[in-house]
Amino acid sequence: MLEVNSAGLKGASDEEILSVANRESRILLTADKDFGRILEFGPLSNRGRVLLLRYELLNWSRIASDLRTVLELLRDDLEKNPRLLVILSEGRYRIRRAPSP
Repeated sequence: MLEVNSAGLKGASDEEILSVANRESRILLTADKDFGRILEFGPLSNRGRVLLLRYELLNWSRIASDLRTVLELLRDDLEKNPRLLVILSEGRYRIRRAPSP
């Protein structure tokens, strides 16, 4: 996973952060809903592997448990598909796969 602060990307644009994650074959984990909107519908659509957290309540042990479950269930997809958006919320997830080129 890419951690923005430790990667020296604090203050970088969303496009730059996603570019670094792609270049380093990392999965970007974010709770930034604005970032999520441009990933789903905007200029960054279909441009990386992203896990987007959309939880109503920040229960970190619940989020960690859901993340472990989803990472295990989607292991093959996350390794093989370079363009994948997974949206997690309380006890569920949905996947947006990029169409084949």
